[in-house]
Amino acid sequence: MINKKNVAIVLALGLLLSIGSVLSYNPPGGTSSDLSGQDDHGQGDVPVLGDWSGKWDMVANTNYKFILDLLQSENQITGTMTSKDAASVSVETISGTISGGTIQFTREGAEVTQVYTGSLSGSTITGSFNQNGQGQYPWSASKYEAAQIKEPGVGELKVIDAQLAPHIKINVIKMAPAAAGNSEPISVSVSIISAVTQEGICGLDASNFEIDGPGLIIKDVFPISAVVGIQPPTCDYFLSITPTSPWVTGIYALKLDYIQGGQQLANVTVFIRI
Repeated sequence: MINKKNVAIVLALGLLLSIGSVLSYNPPGGTSSDLSGQDDHGQGDVPVLGDWSGKWDMVANTNYKFILDLLQSENQITGTMTSKDAASVSVETISGTISGGTIQFTREGAEVTQVYTGSLSGSTITGSFNQNGQGQYPWSASKYEAAQIKEPGVGELKVIDAQLAPHIKINVIKMAPAAAGNSEPISVSVSIISAVTQEGICGLDASNFEIDGPGLIIKDVFPISAVVGIQPPTCDYFLSITPTSPWVTGIYALKLDYIQGGQQLANVTVFIRI
């Protein structure tokens, strides 16, 4: 007589063995798998595509222009964004990552945080960025080629692409004791900022500056400081500007030119009130 209890135990053991065979199944030519869907080797890193290091001519949200200087180390990216607005030159650091042909980096400002993403196609990056986690704004960058900087021959000046030329920035204008009716000088603090090299921006004198203004001359130029260990190199000066006749009440337009070898390399215009 068949013991039903023993039959139930045998059937249960058989079912467990069958399930074990399915879970340990090794497909022909393959490796064992489990229910999580992960293989034995993991996903691995996505290889970096393209050459990201170097200087890029960048436009953000249509109107804001920068020099984007990138340094790539494997899939990590660091660098600087330098404003090309002569009235408010600023330099901010960026850092991020590269995955395949896509870049993502963060720019930390005094009051804003911007996150940029973009895709590389040839020598151009296009993408979008948000500000403080809000919005999506377009940006693009084109890489500067070595051919855009021509080394000079004997007696020639170095020819630099206009986007890489130095910038002049007015920092502070000290008006006192200048006033209507006197001929006292005003003091103007300026910075000459290079996107490429410190060559030609330090050790300047009055011959390197010109002023376009009614009855105004540059009397003296005093070097203040030079910052050449970081990017971009910067050299600062005080300019003493005097009128050829007493100041009169009104608004003066000062157009200050930076001259090198007889060539105007940069200029900036400000307005002062007497």
